[in-house]
Amino acid sequence: MEKRKRKPDTILAAMGFCGGVWDQVRAQVRTVIPRVDDCVSLLLATDDRYIPNCKESGHLYLYEDEPEKFSVLSLLKDYRKASKEFQGLDEETLFHMWFDQYYFLDIIDTGYNDCYELAYAEQAQKNADMIHAALDYVQGSNRILEKLVSGEWDEQFLVAEPGHLIRHGDFF
Repeated sequence: MEKRKRKPDTILAAMGFCGGVWDQVRAQVRTVIPRVDDCVSLLLATDDRYIPNCKESGHLYLYEDEPEKFSVLSLLKDYRKASKEFQGLDEETLFHMWFDQYYFLDIIDTGYNDCYELAYAEQAQKNADMIHAALDYVQGSNRILEKLVSGEWDEQFLVAEPGHLIRHGDFF
């Protein structure tokens, strides 16, 4: 593959603030980022209103295109690896600390995959049962992602010009 002769003038980031990953980052080129708190809110946005956090308290969201990739147990293992403070806790204690706050496991229907297919629904139900949550479907969309790539950058987007120091306040 040939080397690129010119640097890109714009970077499109298909993610939100995501736990602060953008905080204190200085844009080197124009950087366009959806003004949402995380990927769940990115998929829950169904219109053009600026709502940085669309999630509801007590709800855990499922949006994998292949349900076997989603597991509350794998979430727990990933969380344990990422968080040193929980290294010494036993699995059951950590499981309850993490999942007792959820009463609903909601499948985000963006229209991208067949989330109503029996195997998908059965796998999701197994996860819901594991955390004693009701399984439900919520409407989602790819609207923000479509706007990102088509250049329809409105109030749902941060357009950080070169030199701009990206901060928490740019999103919320």
